[in-house]
Amino acid sequence: MYFRIVTLSGMMLMASTSLRSASGNDPRALLSSPTGRAISLDKRQSIVQYATKFVGTPYHYGGTSSKGFDCSGFTSFVLNNFGMAVPRTSSGQSVLGHAITFDDAKPGDLLFFGRGRHIEHVALVVDNDKKGLQMVHSSSSHGVMIEDMRQSSYWKKRIMFAVDLASL
Repeated sequence: MYFRIVTLSGMMLMASTSLRSASGNDPRALLSSPTGRAISLDKRQSIVQYATKFVGTPYHYGGTSSKGFDCSGFTSFVLNNFGMAVPRTSSGQSVLGHAITFDDAKPGDLLFFGRGRHIEHVALVVDNDKKGLQMVHSSSSHGVMIEDMRQSSYWKKRIMFAVDLASL
């Protein structure tokens, strides 16, 4: 357990440092770990389409249904619908899979947010291109919504790392 915490701490430091870096030398590249598994673009798009159907659903602490979600209840609900058994909590989800660079994040991948070493939030990537890094998530203030992580002063400061959907 101690080794996992140290590794996660190092990933968080590298991810948050490099997100703010404008240089071409992106230390997040060290986080990539290909699994050899692939998720088709069609499946990724299906996951995102399903997730976005819930935009407007209210926030509910501990919520895991279309009546109301918290952040990890939302991501686990969506992914479980596609046969991916993921833990209920954001901290439980954060130790699954392989970290990837933010530039490599694809639709359906997970983004983790927090402060220090503490995971506080999880979101699902909708799209990632030159226009921004769109995510769908359940926020305590707006419920399920789509937001550009790179344009949000709140989330941009708290981004920790991304995890490849194919490695879940």
